[in-house]
Amino acid sequence: MSDGETRSIDADTLTRLAHLLERQDILDCLVRFSRGMDRFDRALFLSAFHADAIIAAGEFVGGAFRESCGRSWDRRERVMVAGLRRTRRNTSHLVRIP
Repeated sequence: MSDGETRSIDADTLTRLAHLLERQDILDCLVRFSRGMDRFDRALFLSAFHADAIIAAGEFVGGAFRESCGRSWDRRERVMVAGLRRTRRNTSHLVRIP
């Protein structure tokens, strides 16, 4: 292909590309969530959620941006720091887009 020429992309390739981009967006969100949790970075953690998200994690059920999430976060931080020496975490992520 010479300079200035354009090449059309077939519909199947565009569909696959859209699928890959959606999957990468989800993985990026999971990374923000995980890094925010691991580093106790509340802003990074919250960047993984929509403004109207509901979190259901253990005894906490509520909006990600509500004050109760902040209190839950503070308690979680104290518990996690106390338990870091005796715990091991193994995480894996599977992303499926129907």
